[in-house]
Amino acid sequence: GCPPALVRQSDRKVNFVDSLVDSSTQIVEAIWPLSSVVCRSELGSKAVLPLRTFIQETLRRSRTSYSTLQVALYYLILIKPHVPKHNFTTEQPHDRHVDRALQCGRRMFLAALILASKYLQDRNYSARAWSKISGLNTQEINQNEIAFLLAVNWQLHITDEVFQRWTEIVLKYTPPPSPPSPGAGSHTYAQQSADWKQLILRLEPELANVDGLIPTTPVSATASDLCALSP
Repeated sequence: GCPPALVRQSDRKVNFVDSLVDSSTQIVEAIWPLSSVVCRSELGSKAVLPLRTFIQETLRRSRTSYSTLQVALYYLILIKPHVPKHNFTTEQPHDRHVDRALQCGRRMFLAALILASKYLQDRNYSARAWSKISGLNTQEINQNEIAFLLAVNWQLHITDEVFQRWTEIVLKYTPPPSPPSPGAGSHTYAQQSADWKQLILRLEPELANVDGLIPTTPVSATASDLCALSP
């Protein structure tokens, strides 16, 4: 028979990055189930990007590193217990900006990304630059950031142990990129995605309970995939 086709390093990197974008999207969807639904009040006169495209474009435009994304995704686990329970699409009890910000998966993903960047790097984009990257005005970017910080009581430090554990969880259980066409693989992908979302919903911030939440269809990234993307 023919020898197996070799996968180019660049293709591996693309696949790995796609997996992380999918994973990020699914984390946001798990915590904010309505994040893929565009509310009429959100539309205004602009077309709103699909959630996955929004995340992909935000990461691309901001040139976010792998490490920064990992920290940002962990911050979403931190904010998870503080997301208000009342329905985002119904009238708010007090219509406070903080409540509305915390209920928007896109805004919280962006706030987490900004805070992760500040946590890890000495030089960062200004609010004005993030405004150009995201399309939100600078005042709202600052307000969303403060809302996030207040919700987690300004506790953004991550111990090495927790970060290592989180990295392993993401690499091990992130579903591979979705199959291009429906088929046998699509059912497996759907199951892996559902398992991943359930894992996210039940994870505690310390991640100590992960062993009791192991999905039925774990996915392990290969060593070559990990080498393809530098921290």
